[in-house]
Parts: sequence; structure tokens; C-alpha cells
Amino acid sequence: MKKRIVKFLKFIVNFYNTWYGVINLIFGFLLLSYVKNTFLLVSLVGVTAFNVYTWYKNVFKNFGTKKDLFATYKENNSLAVLGGIGSGKSTLANFLLITFTPASKRYYNTKNDGYKAFTNKHLLLKLKLEEDAGVLVDEAGAQADAYHYDKKDSVTRKRIDFLNKFFRQWYGDKAHLIYVDQAQGNMNVSLYRNTYYVIQCKGVDKKPSSIILYLIAKFILFFVNRKREKGQKINNPFTNVSIEFMEFVKLGEYADHYNITIEDKNHKKLVGSIYKFFGGINTYVFKEFNPAKEDKKPYVWGTSARKDKKIMEDNFSLNEMKEDIKDTFLKT
Repeated sequence: MKKRIVKFLKFIVNFYNTWYGVINLIFGFLLLSYVKNTFLLVSLVGVTAFNVYTWYKNVFKNFGTKKDLFATYKENNSLAVLGGIGSGKSTLANFLLITFTPASKRYYNTKNDGYKAFTNKHLLLKLKLEEDAGVLVDEAGAQADAYHYDKKDSVTRKRIDFLNKFFRQWYGDKAHLIYVDQAQGNMNVSLYRNTYYVIQCKGVDKKPSSIILYLIAKFILFFVNRKREKGQKINNPFTNVSIEFMEFVKLGEYADHYNITIEDKNHKKLVGSIYKFFGGINTYVFKEFNPAKEDKKPYVWGTSARKDKKIMEDNFSLNEMKEDIKDTFLKT
């Protein structure tokens, strides 16, 4: 019962954040005949006008983006979502996945409680996926190393290549395979060899929906979040998330370049309620699997000239470079 109530409340908030401009306009007109105080009347008109303007600018103008993105996503069963750190790539990929794939058929290669695990056995065609499965492979280049080009890895690349090539035929029109990474170059060539639809994320931003409700919620959450542990903060529900991105279609063979026109006017913005974007996946899942040891006594630069030099040489393989240069001169 509790889960149903929470789900219903999230639905109401999502619906409100999508149509808050229209809802505020209707509500404002209804209150006009009841408000007699001049100051309150002017304030009501001002707040209503501001909300309608921000809704038109941030939400309404980007309705077409969602429609086009969804249509293209449906047509491309295998795609890549790329972008720098914090650009919203994992968030956007998960948004697409949860929009079109039921929870019971979602596969993640990262730890997400309650969902199915996508493993190397699936990637290498040793285990089958479900019909109409939705797969999100985050940090794809880390699971399938981009720098393996030895002859012994040719079978591995061929198997991944076949997964992409026949993914639609094997798992149906509603199945989707999404590769996520910071750059195409990080991914093994077999991951994107038959991936012709690419989304490049530029950045993610948060914008308030209805300003009054946002400020009230912010005031309440100020006290609530102070009592919670770091990393467990509650997001302001009256917030919309905006992800800026560009779409590319690959031409010809995998070695060809994307058809790219880098102009700001070609960037698109996908805007939606914060629960829709941040309510379904932990994008910091790697934190608990960090293999590095704690540095209890971090070294401070300048403490020792010898240590400074050693760190610099190790960080940038300067000793190896000296050897390479020496060998080159000897050969010439």
C-alpha cells in the first residue's frame, strides 16, 4: 500500500512539473475574483506570469525534442550515449530504458538492486537475454577494453559484433542495447561497429518548476536534509532536469566519421521531472567497488625534491620516454 501511495505521489509531481505553466494559469484565473487586496493581486499576476514564461521557455519549447528522441530510439535497437563526466549520459540512457522497458526486463552491467545483471557471458553470446530485453552497459569501454587488438581477441570482438548486428532479430523490435561511455574511442571497436545512432550529451541542469512550491519545498528540505547522512539528500520534487545533447547518425563502415555539425542551434534539450531522471538508477554505483586503498598520509608537493621528481617521472612515464628517445636516436 505504501509503495502505491509513493508511486501515485510521484506521478502527480511528474504530471505537475510537466504542465505547471497551464495549471498555474488556470489556478491564477480562478483566484483573481477572490483576491481583493491590491498587493496580493499584483503578486498573484506576477507569479503566474513568471511561471507561465518559465514553463514555456524550459518545458513547452522542448516537447518536440522528446517526441523526436523517442521515435528515433524506437527505430534503433542498438545505440551509444556518450559525454563527459557529469554530462548526464547515464541519466539520459536510463531515462530511455525505463520509459520503454518494463522493470522485469531491464538488465544493468552495474549493481542495481532488483534488476537483472548483464554479464560478460551475455556480451559474448554465452547466455541469452529475454525477449524484448532492455540493456544498459555503463562505462562500456571498461567492460570491453578499447585497447585489445591482439589476434587472440578476434573471437571476442566477433561475438560482440554479432550481438550488435543481430540484436533486433534475436530479441525483438522492443529490445534495446545502450552503450554508455565518455567517448567513442574508449570503447572496443566491436561495441560500436554496428551502432549507427549516437547521442552526445553536453551537460545536465536543474531548473525549478512552480517557483512558490519550489521555495516551500526547499525550505522544508533544508531542515530534513541536515539530519540525513551525506549522499542521502532528498531532491526538491518541484524541479525539472534539462539535458542538452546532439544526435549523430553514423555513415558507412565503422571507421567512417559521424555526420557532425557542431553548432549550438543543433543542440536539443530534453526536460523532465527530477523523479523521472534521478529516481531509477544509482550513477555512483562504482563508489563502493573502488579498488584503491585509503591514502592515510597523502604526500604534499615540495616536501622532498627527490620525491617530487620521482612522482613526476612515474606519473608521466618520463623514464620510459627517455629510453624511447634514446633508442630512436641510436637507430637513426
